[in-house]
Amino acid sequence: MVRNLTRVFFISVILMIFLSANVHAQEEKQPLINIKTNPFASMLSMIPLSIETFITTDLSATANVYIVSSSNGVSETYFKQSGFGISPELRWYFTDNVINGQKNRVYAAALYSYEEGTNATLDRYDVPIAGWSHAVGGALLVGNQWFFKNRFTVDLFLGPAYMSYVKNEDFETNLSKGGFFLGLLGSKSSGTRVKFGFNIGIAF
Repeated sequence: MVRNLTRVFFISVILMIFLSANVHAQEEKQPLINIKTNPFASMLSMIPLSIETFITTDLSATANVYIVSSSNGVSETYFKQSGFGISPELRWYFTDNVINGQKNRVYAAALYSYEEGTNATLDRYDVPIAGWSHAVGGALLVGNQWFFKNRFTVDLFLGPAYMSYVKNEDFETNLSKGGFFLGLLGSKSSGTRVKFGFNIGIAF
């Protein structure tokens, strides 16, 4: 299943780039692709990547993906986690302004999310305790993205979201041994929440 999702993800990215290239060939010069990441995600042993492709001047499609992989500790302090998430996103930029060559654009967005994760700890006899989790959900966002002259971009967003989790009991128990930052996030429970984020990137 992971292999199929990965194949679909990369095919989607290629199709978005191809479609937007045809549109932009007849439009004024502006960013075609915006590659972004969250510089603070490493605190959660996460590698996120977002590829935003402009289909028209005001409409873009984004492929968001992240990978989690880490292990630390020994014996009863051992904790290992791995997983991934895929979130296709559609954005509509409804207003913008330019100040000293810097373009400030406000947008509304909708996205769908799929996540898979596993974790493991060891009991007092060093027997692995395996946890697993699957989740689907979505979000409606409002955001602001700044496009600077040097192609550098800064993206902030906020909005309501919903996630539905299916997991075993050991997954939550293991998270309690995952360290300070995972402890701050709390348990992964189904329901509504506030989704917010910050990305920096380069636009081409």
